[in-house]
Amino acid sequence: MTGKQKLCSHHQRIRLRRGSASESPMLWFAISVFVITCLLAIGFFLSGQPQSTSRGETTLRIYCASVAVAPLQLLVDRFNETSKQHATIARIGGSGELSGQIGTELKTDIPRGAHLFVSADQRKIEQLKQTFDDQLSCDCVTLAIQQPVIAVASTNRLNTTIFDLKTIIENPSIRFGVASENAAIGSVVREIAQSQGLLQLLEQRKTVDCENVMTLAQALKTGSIDCAILWDATVFQVNQFDGPKLSIVKKLEYQSETDCRVSAVLIGSQANEFLTYLKSNDSEVEQAFKGFGFAPASGNILSVPAGQP
Repeated sequence: MTGKQKLCSHHQRIRLRRGSASESPMLWFAISVFVITCLLAIGFFLSGQPQSTSRGETTLRIYCASVAVAPLQLLVDRFNETSKQHATIARIGGSGELSGQIGTELKTDIPRGAHLFVSADQRKIEQLKQTFDDQLSCDCVTLAIQQPVIAVASTNRLNTTIFDLKTIIENPSIRFGVASENAAIGSVVREIAQSQGLLQLLEQRKTVDCENVMTLAQALKTGSIDCAILWDATVFQVNQFDGPKLSIVKKLEYQSETDCRVSAVLIGSQANEFLTYLKSNDSEVEQAFKGFGFAPASGNILSVPAGQP
């Protein structure tokens, strides 16, 4: 081999080595992307399947309106003591927010996150039922009743000067708060204001518009606002845990008891056992909710088809 041929052969080996070095990272990148994609696909698949705990229990996930979390957690704990399932409150929020999430899960390919929905607004359950009639069970259980009220901080000087909703909406010196329309109480107070021709002024004058009723109660407790429209059960719970921080100055008359129900509706079959537990232990359910300021559901736990008052 001549000197020129040797030189060419040497250059070819260098190019081959450079080619391997440049292609190797690309190859590893492609493999990494493939592996990650496979892992994500497996994760999404498993998230839609019944999951098991370390003891072999099947997990059922509950979406719960924020006002009903405390009593429901008591019932969940008692259920878990004897059941082969493991119930867990997987998501907390306003009833509208949670029903919107469930709607997204039902109409898309996203695996279901909720097997049971506990709502503080019966209308949200009815809306889900109307939209997803073929996917939702008719099984709906009413757990308790609550009432909308005007509340103030216990030390607030306005305690004796607020007479009704019209007073706080029309008086420019009163800072008041409401919950968003995604929360049951926010939806209810807007209906009351609309019936009195005060809805537009309410929207203009509100000082805060909180995500859910518990956030609104905290704003009232800390003095960010003078008064707020809350559930009576919310006031009870704040005072139960923090001492006498809030006072009810007016109970608001509201025509539809249906809209003030706390109800549970079956979303996935995994929750059949827990829903049966709620139905068959009406006195236990009543005591759990009564302990957090709720009234019993017309004296008994009512089992009614979703969509009916």
